[in-house]
Amino acid sequence: KINSEIFHSREVKPAAQINLTNDINHELNIIYDGTLQKAVSTQNHFTILELALQHAINVPYSCKSGVCGTCKCKVLSGKVKAIGESHALSETEKLHNIILSCQTNLDDTRFIVDFDQIH
Repeated sequence: KINSEIFHSREVKPAAQINLTNDINHELNIIYDGTLQKAVSTQNHFTILELALQHAINVPYSCKSGVCGTCKCKVLSGKVKAIGESHALSETEKLHNIILSCQTNLDDTRFIVDFDQIH
């Protein structure tokens, strides 16, 4: 038997929008549990997972290091940039725009990622 753990943000709130400067906004739209939630940031150095958690968006994750695969999601639109190792992804998954949200930064101004197609 294989045990697994899923950690979530403490509380699911409506997605907040943060605009700290007049710089380019990076808009992240997340689909999970049939709900579309939005996070906006003026900085692109956050991973998708970090940005979701900053906005109290409830998404699945566990190790935050690219090993477990709990945070897999599918990129529906937008460009992303892998920043670390994605040990939990097969080459086929990578070809089908499956990413690890803990190992991927925003590399465009607008993104849509879908956790429901994976979980």
